[in-house]
Amino acid sequence: MNNIQSYSQLFEVLHQISRAPVIYQKSEDALQRIAQIARESLKSRICTIVHLDIDIRLLTQTACDGLDISCAGRQHRWRWKPSADSPTENDYFKRLAQGNVIETGDLESTDHWIINPALVKRYDLGSMLSYPLVDGEQLTGYVNLFRVKGTGFSADDRDMLKHIAEEIATALMALGRVEKATEYERVEQLNRTMEKVTPIHDVQDLLDEMLHCALGLVGAERGWVSQLDMTTGELGITSVTDGARCNLHISIGEGITGKALEEGEPQLAEDVRELPWKKYYVP
Repeated sequence: MNNIQSYSQLFEVLHQISRAPVIYQKSEDALQRIAQIARESLKSRICTIVHLDIDIRLLTQTACDGLDISCAGRQHRWRWKPSADSPTENDYFKRLAQGNVIETGDLESTDHWIINPALVKRYDLGSMLSYPLVDGEQLTGYVNLFRVKGTGFSADDRDMLKHIAEEIATALMALGRVEKATEYERVEQLNRTMEKVTPIHDVQDLLDEMLHCALGLVGAERGWVSQLDMTTGELGITSVTDGARCNLHISIGEGITGKALEEGEPQLAEDVRELPWKKYYVP
């Protein structure tokens, strides 16, 4: 950037990013707005923000903004954990853990898990520019810009993203302080839930109340509780919100719910119609 107008535009962008944690009450809304600001300022097809947890070797997408409604609505989290038996995936994670700027002009012919591979094909993405987000000396994630095939990034783009990434890292620290306060409120809400359900002795009433409280904790509108029938070995829905299916019976390992039971861990699907969830989803 070598003119007054460019620096003026940069300062305005940085100001907007710094204001996001103040304007938005929810961290996911603030991150979504920040991703939108970064994408628009650098005229890209998609911008994502990802969190990188090096200790547990997990990458989690926390925001995604796109050029159209279908893409902009994909802010749900993309999670990726390198497979223990894949040298390619482990090498890629080691590369991410180094915290260097990553740039490529040919996304389709190279392996990248910093974004859902399904998006690369769906939106004809070709170029990527990723800048590390650092809190002090600790790498916390990346801000990533994507453009369609045949459109790369200039030196000015790289310089501008450097400044944007530094401002995003500062905004994330501010959001972290807000999240700590929010987490305290959630713990208090959870304690109130436990007090509410403790006197309930009827199993069905207990499950119904726990489902209702759980939806409130995570801000969801629909859900259900499944129980394992030890006789049939199937999971059946025993408590359900209005509008959800109640006649579904699946085996352990079948469907996303069955996968969660089989692995003993929560499963978070960005889009059940796309890989890797497509092969598990039971419509």
